[in-house]
Amino acid sequence: MSTADIEPDAASAPPASMKSGGRRFGDSLFNALSVGSGLLIFVTLAAVAIFLTLESLPAIIASREFSGTADFSLIEYALPLVFGTVLAAAIALVIAIPISLGIALFISHFAPRRLASALGYMIDLLAAVPSVVYGLWGGVWLVPKLEPLYVFLNTYFGWIPLFGGDPTAPMRNLASASVVLAVMVLPIITAVSREVFLQTPRLQEEAALALGATRWETIRTVVAPFGRAGVVAASMLGLGRALGETMAVLMILAPGATFSLHILEVGRHNSIAANIASKQAEASGVDMSLLIFTGLVLFVLTFVINAIARWIVARAAPRAERSPMSTPTTVRTGPSVHHPRDERRLPWYHLVFTGLAGLLVAIAVLAIVGALSVTSAILLGFVLHLLFGWGYSLLREGPRWATERLMTLLVIGAFAISMFPLLSLLWSVVSRGLTRVIAAKPTSFAFWTEDMSGIIGGADAGGVFHAIVGTPLITLWASIISIPVGLFTAIFLVEYANVGWKRTLGRGVTFLVDVMTGIPSIVAGLFGLAVFIAFMPDQSVRMGIMGAVALSLLMIPTVVRNSEEMLRLVPMDLREAAYALGVPKWLTIVKVVLRTAIAGLTTGITLAIARVIGETAPLLLTVGMVTSVNWNMFDGRMATLPTFINQQYRNGNANCMSDTVTNPINQEVYACAVSTNIDRAWAAAFTLIVIVMVLNIIARLISHYFSPKLSR
Repeated sequence: MSTADIEPDAASAPPASMKSGGRRFGDSLFNALSVGSGLLIFVTLAAVAIFLTLESLPAIIASREFSGTADFSLIEYALPLVFGTVLAAAIALVIAIPISLGIALFISHFAPRRLASALGYMIDLLAAVPSVVYGLWGGVWLVPKLEPLYVFLNTYFGWIPLFGGDPTAPMRNLASASVVLAVMVLPIITAVSREVFLQTPRLQEEAALALGATRWETIRTVVAPFGRAGVVAASMLGLGRALGETMAVLMILAPGATFSLHILEVGRHNSIAANIASKQAEASGVDMSLLIFTGLVLFVLTFVINAIARWIVARAAPRAERSPMSTPTTVRTGPSVHHPRDERRLPWYHLVFTGLAGLLVAIAVLAIVGALSVTSAILLGFVLHLLFGWGYSLLREGPRWATERLMTLLVIGAFAISMFPLLSLLWSVVSRGLTRVIAAKPTSFAFWTEDMSGIIGGADAGGVFHAIVGTPLITLWASIISIPVGLFTAIFLVEYANVGWKRTLGRGVTFLVDVMTGIPSIVAGLFGLAVFIAFMPDQSVRMGIMGAVALSLLMIPTVVRNSEEMLRLVPMDLREAAYALGVPKWLTIVKVVLRTAIAGLTTGITLAIARVIGETAPLLLTVGMVTSVNWNMFDGRMATLPTFINQQYRNGNANCMSDTVTNPINQEVYACAVSTNIDRAWAAAFTLIVIVMVLNIIARLISHYFSPKLSR
């Protein structure tokens, strides 16, 4: 082809300077937005620390003059709260970690594959249940049922400091709060541990099985060493969640301020987060500064714990990848059983037989020992079944296969124990909440169409419409703030943080994003409150936009992490093909990368919305509560479903001053039925659970049907 043949086309093309100028402008703009979003993560965490510190200064300066007490100090005020916070979280982890590992192993290595998939999905959904729902379930359903256990522990094990003292009803003590915290962190630790166990190299497991290892020996010598760092990280994440939990502790624990180890006594302990949430409504001036100071202590505590967890994972991951394959040191002497990977899980009939055997033993024990409750009999029956099965296997098959049977039963038992409270939570919410929604007065389903204007005391009327309006409005504004920042930060980490100083910045951003996922929600609320208090003369002002800012602090790390994973799944070949055609980088990202990952990005954003839509503590501090609909995000308080649940629960537990309550608006007289408030709380919890579950199901469906299919 001659030069003359090329010249007409070249003449008709845009000038090179114009093309390069447009390319440079677009790339520069996109680069600046991405890098700026990454830097904003640093700025945000720095702003949290700075604002909390600045707002704490009045309490630090005037610590000896607080509340008119001359000898008062911050240390004396904060240390009992730190003690209660750490003690409750530690007890919760002691309960949760063994059961969580049992559930994770059951799902990853024991349950049939179809059952394991369904159970994994259910665990993920339970992890998304708002903490205020756990608090409602714990305060109304669980706490009364723990009294016989506490009396037993105090009677026979009172010589142990933890179970000593004088337990009195109602059982709103640290032990009850710790049990609910354990139930809350179970799904989190289980989900992370399950994923770690499933990442164990297949060849290592198959090699161990081929050498004659039992299922448990394979887990002990191959799976456990490989997943040790992940389990530690999962436990640290659970610890961070338990330390920062607000609503479950606030709704269950009768507060105190001592260093007592007697966790069965009422009025002895309190946590930092629960103390802030309970006193923030009446606090102002130095009192509010003192609460913010304790929030700063909690922020530093959880930051350090999450940083340690990330450091452990980062340090152990390379070693786990290059660790040699572990093999059993003994040869199997029991019966010959084939253990390929696809058949290593227990058959369904084995699970049914084990469950029926334990149930029959429990019924027998209940019939013989009538003094035991049904729950105690079932637990005792399971223990007896465990011991009988282990002894029979020990005599017939030898110690190795007896250990195999024992650990199998323990794993199944851990799963069964965990399902009891989790299923009871869902059943309580659905049965009691749906009953109230259907039977609402004056007409069915009026609970969703009316607000609480003019409703006094325990009047059997009123609804949650004002909260249904406020919840999506605040979440929408939080999404408007969070999604662009999170998406551009993910783009920076995937597309730009690969050379020079950007790589160093990317590592720092990744670390801080991981740490931000563990920030307590009450700290996010304090940050949103402190930002507006610093620029507003009236510290009592509460607005919807303040809640949106607080929720965005919790939403950004979820958007970043999910979006980053989705962008990394886009094949590099697509990018290189676009570059070969002369497409600039920013346009490649927009037209190729984002379009290919759109389903995964939508899924991540939906999950992030589901994560924050049930948050309560930040909204208690920043938004408050009203009884009517407010559509203005920048003027006045707003109602949300989580705060409505908390308000109705607290009203339902308040003592009635008289048998009747008069409505000053229409002079009607209502009986003081506090159970109506609890019914409203269950109905609001049911509404919130439905919204969260629908969002999670939508995210799953989008991910399943619209994600790009990989060729086989």
